Amino acid sequence: TSNPKDLEKSSASKKSSWSSSVSVLAVPNSASNLILVFPTINVGDDLNISGGTFNGGSGTIDINDDFILSSGTFNSSTGADTLFVGDDWTHTGGTFNHNNGTVVFDGGNAIINVNVTETFNNLTFNANDGDTKTISSGDTLIITGILTLSNGKVKTGTLEAQGDVVVGSGFDGDNAPLKFT
Repeated sequence: TSNPKDLEKSSASKKSSWSSSVSVLAVPNSASNLILVFPTINVGDDLNISGGTFNGGSGTIDINDDFILSSGTFNSSTGADTLFVGDDWTHTGGTFNHNNGTVVFDGGNAIINVNVTETFNNLTFNANDGDTKTISSGDTLIITGILTLSNGKVKTGTLEAQGDVVVGSGFDGDNAPLKFT
């Protein structure tokens, strides 16, 4: 659809099973809880969490544009499942829980802006050829599992690897420091 999926306030968890793509998915302040049960959800534009709780469940989430978390809680896809973000990652408030899943920064040039640090389980950079993912100055992305640098460039902020690091032949580097702890 071309309109955001607005959620009504409820004291019980909301469960949705979606088999189609949505253009924009917004979880407004009035949402108490959203649990998605699906094999894959494709968000054609932004995923904007401004309140409530988003539970990714077991399934792939593919966001073609921005991930925005300003308030509330985002519980990512679990375990072997993946959250794909094609553009900017902005986390200015609320809580991001990696849920032992994988986040993939794909697509074109983008900015990753977090509140000083953000912890991921597995994190993959797989930008389009020649494109750059820029971590905001002073920000650190902490990767407790596997950091995979597949394609594109990463610049400015710091990558802190606490697990294995895999560098693919298509990765072009740039100036983001890589810290091993």
